[in-house]
Amino acid sequence: MQGSFVDQTQAVAALNAARAETEKELGFTVMMEKWIVSQSVIKPAFDSNERVKPD
Repeated sequence: MQGSFVDQTQAVAALNAARAETEKELGFTVMMEKWIVSQSVIKPAFDSNERVKPD
């Protein structure tokens, strides 16, 4: 699962909600033995053939 969240607390809550919904749909307990919530900051690099003309 991946997504954008305000903070780690909301990310963990979303993970737990997804597990609970899966349990409800399947009708049995779902065990998540190992899981990691991490922050990722991506700094995109852009390249273009269009250039800003100097003044």
